[in-house]
Amino acid sequence: MLAATLVGLAFVSPLQAQGATGAPGPRPRDGQGAPMGGRRAGGPEGRPEGRGNPAAMLLRMRSQLELTDEQVQKLQSLQNSAAPKINAADQLRARADLMEAMQGDGNMSKARAALDRMSAMRNERMIAGLKQRQEVRGVLTASQKTKLDNWQQQRRGQMRQQMRGGRGQQRGMMRGGRGPNERFGPDELRRRR
Repeated sequence: MLAATLVGLAFVSPLQAQGATGAPGPRPRDGQGAPMGGRRAGGPEGRPEGRGNPAAMLLRMRSQLELTDEQVQKLQSLQNSAAPKINAADQLRARADLMEAMQGDGNMSKARAALDRMSAMRNERMIAGLKQRQEVRGVLTASQKTKLDNWQQQRRGQMRQQMRGGRGQQRGMMRGGRGPNERFGPDELRRRR
């Protein structure tokens, strides 16, 4: 059973590293041709252009934030600096240990130890990401920070609105409700025939 779990996790981990859509396509380096901020970087964590790299995001927003040449150089330096390494083998081992501890009646102490290791690794990633974000924001002027914060707040609002609208229509259609351009839902049409 442990061997099957390890094999399964070995296949899942590379897919998680790529993200749901796979490898990213080329994107403009200077922010031209993309909406403010463009789309999120899709490379694996640990790479300079990887997902969640705040320096890469600001470099894509270069023209919108009106970055100076000096700021661009600093951000490029921060982007290329060594990102905190995520040891995939340690993560995989902790997951496998947790799965093993959950077999049969379960071993609470082994499960707790595996969960503690997983939590510690997650905390380290979060702290490293926060530190990197602070360093990157330190390059910006006060007005650039305000512009960035306003854009991010607007983007969050748009995403929330899309989530509400999209889910509601899907649920309605699944339950036999009407689509946005339909006069009657599927259940009503059957009754009227």
